[in-house]
Amino acid sequence: MEPFPFKEIGLDDVCQILDLTIKEDRTNKLLIFLTMLSAFTDSSQINITLNAPSSAGKTFLTNEIVKLFPEEDTIVYSKITPTAFHYSAKLDKERGVRIMNLERKILVFQEQPDAKVQENLRSILSHDRKEATFCLTNRSKSGENRAEEVIIRGFPATVFCSANSFMDEQESTRAIMLSPEVTTEKIELAKLAVVDRESNPENFQKEICNNHDRQLLQHRIRTIRDMRVGVIGLPSQDLIMKTFNNMVDKPRVRHSRDMKHFIDIIKSIALLNIWYRKNKEGQYYANEKDVMEAASLWKDIAKTQCLSLPPYVASIYYDIIVPLFNQKRLMCQFGKINSCHPMSDIEQCALTRQEILNRYVQTKRTMLQDWQLKRLLSSLEAVGLIQIIESKNDKRLRLIIPLEVETKEDK
Repeated sequence: MEPFPFKEIGLDDVCQILDLTIKEDRTNKLLIFLTMLSAFTDSSQINITLNAPSSAGKTFLTNEIVKLFPEEDTIVYSKITPTAFHYSAKLDKERGVRIMNLERKILVFQEQPDAKVQENLRSILSHDRKEATFCLTNRSKSGENRAEEVIIRGFPATVFCSANSFMDEQESTRAIMLSPEVTTEKIELAKLAVVDRESNPENFQKEICNNHDRQLLQHRIRTIRDMRVGVIGLPSQDLIMKTFNNMVDKPRVRHSRDMKHFIDIIKSIALLNIWYRKNKEGQYYANEKDVMEAASLWKDIAKTQCLSLPPYVASIYYDIIVPLFNQKRLMCQFGKINSCHPMSDIEQCALTRQEILNRYVQTKRTMLQDWQLKRLLSSLEAVGLIQIIESKNDKRLRLIIPLEVETKEDK
């Protein structure tokens, strides 16, 4: 029996390598890494949407991790329109159609693409068919309109970066929603990393590129790609069901898709050690350890996935809106809020947009525009976390009432 080319590693080992350039953000960077690695599975590719305000680190996270993967397997778009995306396909003169082969590719959108791009990719992202056909209208040299077919082949692993807090439900269920961490510890470490990088850029880059463990990981990724692994089976079905159900609350419609995301993460972790996942019949199977490692990641995002919300939006609700409402409700109970107009009890405790904006500045030490807050509130209202009512005293004023008033600490 030939020796295995690589030793078995875990997510902590991968995290140490990613730590060289990405500080903190353990769950995010590991899920992005596993998403890109999933491109080399047969049909278990993962989709991720990174959603956060500008300068939160969405593009940085993606760019640093994609450097580990072969350039020939990655397609990175800074910005693209729906028409341009389809016309980037190569023309097959024999068939008279344009064909874009995305099989086992990593597709990265550094900026939020036109919503139509994601809409057109729905069948690909949900793995409905290995070939999706689109009909586009094109103008001939004579000025005549004619239909032209574009075929997208294969299932890519996709990463979308977006600053838009509002997502269509059909997109939100097809992707795992993440937001980069914004903590004091991360900011301080990031500042040190910038100083280190900029003080001697050439030496910094050389040190990163020559890191032995990083080089081994890159070689490992290329070897996995070249193996063209087919189907990866799962261990006990009961183990998968029990592990997943322990991380979620009451059954929801989207759980069937979330279960698929969870299983795809398990398979991507198994792919990392694929030489150790082969049985006597030559078939590949994930093991219990892969399930537990996947669960360690999923439990960090399970709540926000169930809510169909990016973690950033959920943090606005639990860290700002709920504590502010509880504080105001307490003041109402003790009669510390006086109004020159008669107001119902619910109106006295309800929040205005300005109050939320003020608390956001106090908490986050940065500004939030009113139009951004409107989008955030629309997302929260859509998933039933808040109710927006009209003030009886001022018909122009909208009041916000949180419907789930426990803080994260209470939970």
